[in-house]
Amino acid sequence: MGKIRDSIKTQPYLLSMGQIEIGEENSNASNNKVISKISENLKDTQVNFVLPVAYVTEQDDKYRLLSGEDIFEAAKLAGLKELWVFLISPSKPTESKKVFEQVRTLSKLNEITIEPKDIDDFLTLLNTKTISELCSFKIGIGPKTAPKVVENRSYSSLSEAQENFGLKRVLRWLKTYKQKHQ
Repeated sequence: MGKIRDSIKTQPYLLSMGQIEIGEENSNASNNKVISKISENLKDTQVNFVLPVAYVTEQDDKYRLLSGEDIFEAAKLAGLKELWVFLISPSKPTESKKVFEQVRTLSKLNEITIEPKDIDDFLTLLNTKTISELCSFKIGIGPKTAPKVVENRSYSSLSEAQENFGLKRVLRWLKTYKQKHQ
């Protein structure tokens, strides 16, 4: 079990589906297409490799999801009996609210699903837009970087763009592009 601080323990944990609840703050409309894709994969593997974040509630044997609702819904659809989660367990009740709010905010960053079409659209953007258009998209490409993007064209894959501009930087651009153009 890991420790963020002395008062907060974290660990991967296998929970029964009946032990997991979704809070009202997480009950937003999900993309059924994404859930179906995840469900098909879970039917084949019978285990999730991406862990939703959950926390211990005051109720015995009940845990609430902070993120990963699509994975939970897909697991139900696939008929899984158990689900791996990343469990957060503050030992002091006074720490709970602050920790949960921080985790909820940060976990939203991981809830974007990038589809192959998103990558194709993003590569089209890198390969066809002018310097000023690249800057105007507000995805993290500024006036210093845009000329380099144009100069190093053409990008046939994400990895080619990453070779020129770095793995994390290009992924950040792609993620921002997806968020702004959903």
